[in-house]
Order: sequence, then structure tokens, then C-alpha cells
Amino acid sequence: MSENIPQNILVSIITVVYNGERHIADAVKSITSQTYPNIEHVVMDGASTDRTVAIVKELNPKAVIVSEPDSGALEALNKGLRMVKGDVIGLLNSDDYYADENVIQKVVDAFIADKSAKVLYGTMQMVDSADGKLILRKGRPVTSEDSGLNYLKAVLASDIAPVVTMFAMREVYDTVGPFSHEYSVIADGEYSIRMLKLYKPFFLNEVVIIMRSGGLASQNIFKAHKDVYKLLRRENIGFMAAFGYYLYCCVLTFFSRLFLGSGMRGIVLAYRRLKGQL
Repeated sequence: MSENIPQNILVSIITVVYNGERHIADAVKSITSQTYPNIEHVVMDGASTDRTVAIVKELNPKAVIVSEPDSGALEALNKGLRMVKGDVIGLLNSDDYYADENVIQKVVDAFIADKSAKVLYGTMQMVDSADGKLILRKGRPVTSEDSGLNYLKAVLASDIAPVVTMFAMREVYDTVGPFSHEYSVIADGEYSIRMLKLYKPFFLNEVVIIMRSGGLASQNIFKAHKDVYKLLRRENIGFMAAFGYYLYCCVLTFFSRLFLGSGMRGIVLAYRRLKGQL
């Protein structure tokens, strides 16, 4: 995009879904209720066998829907990135929804206000998929302490530049390339690392996304930890540091699940408050 950014930026939002009838309505409504008018919603559906496509058509007749078999979410996402028409691109999971009706307007205003910005991100709130209670907050600006392993850990933990809150110029996605199948469980974090090597992220101090628990990484958490170790080694982090972080993540996950499973949720929430995540 040129330095003369138009006031009527087209914002494309990609949603990848398969049999998502339970929550897809919330995602679609959070887009159709936006005060910013110039939005393209592209829904990449993996040939759902439930009412997903019908719900999207009913709630947003203008949505671009591609419903066909695919090898998984990453293939669908990469296909969506190739076909969107927007100047700015955002990703919205089918289980998630925008925090309020002004999110996209705030994003557009931020791009217009700072013409050097190519990548913007904000904060997210994760809620329990069962009862809707807040269980986690993520997203903060980059600080002087964020370098080397600390920086990579912050990105992979979605403390910095969570992909679900990110909006980027089309040229960014064209330059960075497709999401990687090699790191399928942590593909979003791996993508952020590649992106942030090339572009300075700008922090929008707003809650952008409400995210439900139970995503791919949490369902395959120990595979995610292994992928993080492999990625850290790729990024030239030493064996001891990378393996030590892998063990730390495994132990933390074990005790978190132990406490949550035994009804001691308060201990996990207290730890997250201590870490500034609540």
C-alpha cells in the first residue's frame, strides 16, 4: 500500500472452519455488527457436514464462502490468504469473536494515523468455553528486555503479537509467505517470528479478540511444546536453554492440568494473576 492510505481501507477477515455450527454465529455476528463498513469476510469451510455454511449465509449474505475438502486448517488458511482482496488482512477463528463493534474501526484509524505501520496487534482475553469466565489475558507491547530467548518465548506464548489479534498489510503476508505445515500445532507463533524479523509490530492497547479455550495447541499441548523446542533450535537457541524451556513448559502444563482436574482452579488463576495474565 502506498503512503497515501485511503480512508476507506478494505479489511479482509479470514475464518477457517469445519463443522463449527456451535460457535460460528458469534464470530459472524461480531463482524456484521462492526461500525466500520468496508469489510470482506472470507470463510474457508472444509466441507462441513453440519449447518455451518447455512448459518454463515443466513447471518452474512455478503460473506465469501469457499466450502470444499482440504487437508486441514493451514491449507485452508493459506488458500484464503491468496484469494482475499483487502488492503489489510485479519484472521478470526470460528470459535472466537471481536471484543466490541468498534474493533475494526480502531484498527483502520491506527493504520491511517501511523503510515509507517505495517503490522498491528492488540490484546486478547481467553474465556472458558464451558462457562464463559475469564481465564487468561494476553498481549503487551515490546519492551527493552525482549531480546534473544526472552523475545522468542514472549512471541510463542502470545504475550507479544498474538496472531489472533493481528492485522497486517497485504504486502506483509505476500512477503512472509504461507503458514508452515512443519510446525502445524504452533503455526501461528512460527509465523509471527518470521513476520517480526521483517516488520516492526505496533501495539494497539485495546482488547481485540475474545478467544474460547480449547484450540488446536491446547488440545495437542505436549506436541506444541516439542514444536517450540524445535523452533527455538532453528532460531539458534542453545540446546540447554531450549531443552530447559521445553521441560519448564511440560512441568507447568502437568501441574496446571492436575490442579484444574482436581477442582483447584483457584491455584492456576492465582499463578496467572501473579504473572500479570489476569
